Amino acid sequence: MSTPIDLINKVLTQSVDNIFAYKSFNKSDVFYSNIKDSISENQYFKELDIRSGAGLIPTGFTSLQKDKISTIITPSYSLPFFIDTLKNQDVKFHFNVPALNYTDNKIVNDYSTALSFAQSLNSIVMSPINSKEVDQTTLLSLALYKYVNKSVLNLFDSLNYSQTIVPTQAATNQSFEAIDQFLAKSLSVNESTIDQVITKFNEFTGSHLHNFQYNGDSTKDEIVFVTFGSVESELFASTLQRFNTSVGVLNVRIPIPFDQDQFITNLPKTTKKIIIINNNNYLLQQINATLFYQGKFGSITVSQFNYDTEFIWSTAAVSKIISSFTNSTPSIENQLNNFIYWGNDNNVDLVKDLSLALPNIITQRIKFDNLTNGGIIQSQFNFNPSIIGDNIDIDQGKLAFIQDSSIISKVNVIATLKDNAILVINRDFKDYDLTKIETFTKDFKFPQEFIQDVRAKNIQIIFVQGIDEDIEILQSLIKSLHQTGVSVEHENVAFIEKLPEIVVEESTDNKMDVDEEDDDIEPVVLPIFPTESAFKPSTVKSTPVETKPYTETVEDLAKKLSFKEAFNIKHELRPDLPVKNFVIKVKSNKRVTPVDYDRYIFNIEFDITGTGLKYDIGEALGIHAKNNEKQVDEFIKEFNLDANEIVLVPNKDNHKILESRTLFQSLVENLDLFGKPPKRFYESLIPFVTDKDEKEKLENLIAPEGALDLKRYQEVEYYTYVDILKLYKSAQWTVADLVQLIAPLKRREYSIASSQRVHPNEIHLLIVVVDWIDKQGRKRFGQASKYISDLQPGQELVVSVKPSVMKLPPRPEQPVIMSGLGTGLAPFKAIVEEKIWQMEQGMKIGKIFLYLGSRHRREEYLYGELWEAYKDAGIITHIGAAFSRDQPQKIYIQDRIRENLDDLKKAFIDEEGSFYLCGPTWPVPDITKALQDILAADAKEKNVKIDLNNAIEELKESSRYILEVY
Repeated sequence: MSTPIDLINKVLTQSVDNIFAYKSFNKSDVFYSNIKDSISENQYFKELDIRSGAGLIPTGFTSLQKDKISTIITPSYSLPFFIDTLKNQDVKFHFNVPALNYTDNKIVNDYSTALSFAQSLNSIVMSPINSKEVDQTTLLSLALYKYVNKSVLNLFDSLNYSQTIVPTQAATNQSFEAIDQFLAKSLSVNESTIDQVITKFNEFTGSHLHNFQYNGDSTKDEIVFVTFGSVESELFASTLQRFNTSVGVLNVRIPIPFDQDQFITNLPKTTKKIIIINNNNYLLQQINATLFYQGKFGSITVSQFNYDTEFIWSTAAVSKIISSFTNSTPSIENQLNNFIYWGNDNNVDLVKDLSLALPNIITQRIKFDNLTNGGIIQSQFNFNPSIIGDNIDIDQGKLAFIQDSSIISKVNVIATLKDNAILVINRDFKDYDLTKIETFTKDFKFPQEFIQDVRAKNIQIIFVQGIDEDIEILQSLIKSLHQTGVSVEHENVAFIEKLPEIVVEESTDNKMDVDEEDDDIEPVVLPIFPTESAFKPSTVKSTPVETKPYTETVEDLAKKLSFKEAFNIKHELRPDLPVKNFVIKVKSNKRVTPVDYDRYIFNIEFDITGTGLKYDIGEALGIHAKNNEKQVDEFIKEFNLDANEIVLVPNKDNHKILESRTLFQSLVENLDLFGKPPKRFYESLIPFVTDKDEKEKLENLIAPEGALDLKRYQEVEYYTYVDILKLYKSAQWTVADLVQLIAPLKRREYSIASSQRVHPNEIHLLIVVVDWIDKQGRKRFGQASKYISDLQPGQELVVSVKPSVMKLPPRPEQPVIMSGLGTGLAPFKAIVEEKIWQMEQGMKIGKIFLYLGSRHRREEYLYGELWEAYKDAGIITHIGAAFSRDQPQKIYIQDRIRENLDDLKKAFIDEEGSFYLCGPTWPVPDITKALQDILAADAKEKNVKIDLNNAIEELKESSRYILEVY
């Protein structure tokens, strides 16, 4: 067994003279570990660190050996460090580049950095389109390096190629030495063209490697997906075979330089629509330019499926994408047999033992998550795949095994199982009554949501114990389940066909009529997939979420500040957050609703001069709000705490990083002291409670029978952390305990209401202060909205920018149709400003329809003067304002939309406009129905049949129906 990267490196060790390997994070030699043991006496190997000036050593070493082949193995995130060294040097290199980056605590594939690097140095980029050709494409990249006078990047998937184990396949029969001897007969070193090298390479090797490869029927396909990247290319090539429709996929093997003639040659003459699958605009630019210069720009439409680097690719994901663009569904279901293993990553050996239980293993994909539960591992076993692409990722399996049952409360394992699947859980069960629900909720601590999901999917649970002493029990069980679906009978195996019932009566009291969103209520949603954050098990085996913060003295802190390097102390702006942060100042803060009106809505503007902050249309501003200092001070005094006591607070994303703060600072800036505690807080407080009655009350509160009381605490009484600490006064917690018990403050995102092209040094927001009266008669506020409303001009705060799916249509002349409720109008002000800027640049802009809704015109016509002025100036085409309570009958935003269906049909269908909805979720069904009516009218006019639901999904996928709702 080996990985695709092992095969790539085998070619390098057999072909090149000098190898310079740059260390990666987490596991420094993850991309070249097998090279160190395979290097020959005639080869030079040097291991280097990634730092400024990278490339100096290889450049100096090879400047005197230009007749030798030198390769640099380095991840894509390091390439910007090479530019200054290489751009002015008369030297070229062969780069072996795993597409790798680290963002938001995740390892991701990053192709964009490599493409930008290659463009800046005028290099060639070669990338395999599936894992079965990696040795051939590596050989071809070496041939291009030698015979074309350019540097070459052999660019490939970093995650799947390093973490997927496949059966050892025979390496290519041809050596580079033999290929080189053949090429030298007809080609000149450094003077040949890319086409010449590829033609001769294929002639000698019998390969069919070209700039592009088409999969489909080139005589009739009308829709063509264009992919770059091995995982994307594999999945689209395999998944499209399950669709009975005229659709194909064009895989890009050499994106740079982009060969326009080859692209057109490989594109079916019947093509009417191209969908580009990419997370950057490079291919879009190249393909648009190609169609323009080849005279096909009008006859073929081009769109993109935009995804970010964290998108999880799988067969189901690709099927959904294809369906959304083609209005078709897979004709056959993938019957791939598979098995998913979940466990703590300190027990990796068990994964190897499990593999013995699965016959005919084809691939084993391993994912390390160092952040969840102190470190977990997910291993996906695929066997007997029918075609290429089935070995990428498992969406849902028919069988899963959980080595540590505590993982159930950390990951939504059931979401990775199909209906009627089998879940095997490793845990002792003999001393428990498996017929009682208390066993699962209290003893096994299974969340109620897990139990409900098990019932909904009709999952059969099998408990296994003692496998540490007798692994054969598990092997026999898995073999039997995999081969026949029949389980084995053994005293250490228990089968649960149906979990005991939980009886919880729903309360109908205290129902609230919520008119606006509550920005402080965030239900806990378990992740479905592991956060792939490492290439190896966690080296720290204490559970991060259980790491207990502790206090330190002023003397300790002074010592650390005096000797920063010795203690590895850093000063950082919000190091607990994985996003780039900026300090900005308030420029103005103005209430826009009357003082006597019951809703406080305000427009706040910030000065970002000199901060380097950049933002785009539709993006949101994340604000790191603080707790009210006066309330914090009152809490500290009531519980007789020392505000200046220094605590070490573990970073919530990396428990190795500790923040030194005073207790006052922590309660003001770090901890959600006045927020709503989740269920786990009540459970965590139990050990600290000394009063018997209070302890029993807490225990009942978290039990199934206490669900109604807990719901009353959270949704009727609105108890905060402070309220609960006051209710259970016998709790003997320390300051260190307090910092651990209370959840961290989360940043709140607000849609940006300005265009940076019009306001280069400002950001505008439109915000409503969330408030209500609780059962005790106290006026309560949303933490973030209240904090922001109290900000005064000149005050500073920490912010970050969050990307959004809300983008303008690619062509300025395409109409925009905007519908927003309340503060949902914020991004539309930014859009209108951007359209004004386009017009000022001489562009022809399309029609602008604005539909808005609120309760009263006089009090809540938000930005009303601006909208009317823009309409008078001919910028806004139509304003449809719905003020629901200004007349006896209720008028809503969907009513205003239906008044203009004919005009909207022309703008939306004929002129390819985009529709935006921003605000609360409640009008989504009505507005979607209005859009379906438009689509139905168009279909009737054209005498064609249309699936309205699929059509709506296609509009969403193509970014023509964009929802920003909450």
